[in-house]
Amino acid sequence: MSLFPTASVMTEKARGSDHTPLVISLDGQLLSSNRRRRKIFRFEAMWTRNASCREVISRTWDRTWTGAAGERLQCKLRNVCEELDTWEKTNFGSVNKQIKEYETALQDLDGNGLSTASLSRRAEFREKLDELLAREEVMWKQRGKAEWLHEGDLNTTFFHARANARQCKNAISCLRNLDGSWSNSADEVQKIITDYFQVLFNSSKPSNEDIEAAIEGLPVRVSTEMNEQLLLPFTADEVKSALFQMYPYKSPGTDASKAIANRLKPFLTSVISETQSAFLPGRLITYNVLVAYEINHYLAHKYWGSTGHAVLKLDLSKAYDRVE
Repeated sequence: MSLFPTASVMTEKARGSDHTPLVISLDGQLLSSNRRRRKIFRFEAMWTRNASCREVISRTWDRTWTGAAGERLQCKLRNVCEELDTWEKTNFGSVNKQIKEYETALQDLDGNGLSTASLSRRAEFREKLDELLAREEVMWKQRGKAEWLHEGDLNTTFFHARANARQCKNAISCLRNLDGSWSNSADEVQKIITDYFQVLFNSSKPSNEDIEAAIEGLPVRVSTEMNEQLLLPFTADEVKSALFQMYPYKSPGTDASKAIANRLKPFLTSVISETQSAFLPGRLITYNVLVAYEINHYLAHKYWGSTGHAVLKLDLSKAYDRVE
């Protein structure tokens, strides 16, 4: 995988044999169909090593905009993205390309006779190359999502392997249709995803009587006082606390989930069962795998006693992927 990070494998229909042929593409072109995706703006952490980056952000952010507070914030963010994109193309440039240029220049200097002028130029090129290599290290660290690594760690193949693995994992090369066939064109893949989530999040429009009947018998976990506190408008301090808890180079979604989680945290002990393993400090969701194995082992080897046991299997897609 490290030699061919974009490799892909696809099965073909078996004809006249019980063996399904496998088609391997080392360059990833088999399933991608030369799809072109619109480039999404992403802030590069290595830009902060250039002093003019802060100047561009400060100058653009200080511009005056009219409209509501939300509209002004949106205009500021969009304008900063556009200015940084232009600045990156005109002033910052490609790090990999510049590294190759300075490495070639240093090789040319080393191949010629050394003089006072060439030594001075070599020191200048060496200093610029070191800075470019430091930027490259920050770039690969950001792509590798290895927050536990620090700048200054060796820029080895580990960074590249993590980044390439994430790229391969996140890429959707093809999807299976309802009839079992595979689709690899961009339009078909987009339609399959849209149709799937439209069905998943579509409501059956249950009546209030149906809802009351479904929740009848469930214990009340959230009291009236707790509900009143949870429904209060968010304060500026709560929003600031959620923002400052973000990892510096991460950009969470617009659903304000962190602020909601912070507000819900004091009531978690009343809402979450003691047997739940996820979303609690000191507990891991992987513990459930061990617990389930031990329970099945116990039931399979229970040969005595008059009390019977049963295992209830839940549809996790209904428990986690739907709101109804």
